[in-house]
Amino acid sequence: MKPRNKKILSISLVSLFIISAILLFLNMAPLIGKKYIKINDSIVYIEVADTNEKRSKGLGYRDSLPQDHGMLFTFDEARPWPFWMQGMRFPLDYIWIREEKVVDLSKNVPTQTEQNPVYVTPKENITSVLEVNAGWIDKNNIKIGDKVEIHD
Repeated sequence: MKPRNKKILSISLVSLFIISAILLFLNMAPLIGKKYIKINDSIVYIEVADTNEKRSKGLGYRDSLPQDHGMLFTFDEARPWPFWMQGMRFPLDYIWIREEKVVDLSKNVPTQTEQNPVYVTPKENITSVLEVNAGWIDKNNIKIGDKVEIHD
């Protein structure tokens, strides 16, 4: 191969590497510095409720939740932790988690009224639960047994 062709090939390979690195960075940029959960290929950016005060407030009294965002409630002990929809202004899906695996699902849980209190409890012991907008479970084809990855 002629020196000129080697130089062109070398420049082409370096350019291809740089373009690939930029595309990879742009693909990963939204995840940098944000906590998120990955279930299968679906990503949810999370707020973590890991204290009694944060768990008590939860998503209550908010008007909405951005798409692909949620709140992860974490617990030190595996139990069938009950939840209620006090102060909720929009319906939710619940993804019940134990040992990095989905163990139960509660879909389209409605908001409550004074006459109709709404409680949700998993069928299994859990160590965390992810609250997302109603419909997210079906939209992302989430199933019991799916692997859960939590990224800080």
